[in-house]
Amino acid sequence: MNGTEKEADDQRVTLDGALKMAVESLQEGQIDRAEYILSEILKAFPDNASAAEFMGITRYRQGKEDEALALLKRATTLAPDAPGVFMNYGNVLVETAHFDDAIDAYTRLLQLAPESAAGWNNMGVLLRSKRRFDLAEEALRKALELNPDDAAAHHNLGNLLLAAGRIEESVKCGLRALTLLDDPNVGRKLLGLAYGMLGETEKAIEVYKDWLAEEPGNATAEHHLAALQGKTPERASDA
Repeated sequence: MNGTEKEADDQRVTLDGALKMAVESLQEGQIDRAEYILSEILKAFPDNASAAEFMGITRYRQGKEDEALALLKRATTLAPDAPGVFMNYGNVLVETAHFDDAIDAYTRLLQLAPESAAGWNNMGVLLRSKRRFDLAEEALRKALELNPDDAAAHHNLGNLLLAAGRIEESVKCGLRALTLLDDPNVGRKLLGLAYGMLGETEKAIEVYKDWLAEEPGNATAEHHLAALQGKTPERASDA
């Protein structure tokens, strides 16, 4: 490697490192720090698509919506084949109520990354808001085809089906979302009931057995476990 090549490689590493610091700052909520780093990058590399993209997100979090959209749009021009750029642009367009432009952004995202479950989910939610219900359902079902364990997509499809009056299908989607949520606020009783209503008895039994392993003698867990095992008493215990 000659001197010029080494300098170029050092410059690339430095740029990548600075971008990493900026993204980490955004993730940690250190908006001012992210802004400073990205500003310095854009001074040196005004056509860097990633810097423009993340500065756009920074500006959005600062409440500067017009600047955010301009930067994100520029990023899509600088990196027309980068799915992530179109995802972020579409998300901010949705948040700022530019729904038609958001559809265009998500459409481009899905052209570039048709395997993006998150992209199909976002498109489905957006199409539902535009009352394009058939297309919305297709998009959400595509998201679930790609990622059957996507709680958000199950939840969104459930809401769509509920609005269409398809109650039984909607309830099943809602119950499935409940079983997939990584949420400590979802109680064990509710989780067990969801599995039971979905006909997944063994999973429901496992929920209540785990509960009893941690809380031996818990009357609620014992009652529901007995019911699932066909030992339902005539009445629940006083406890």
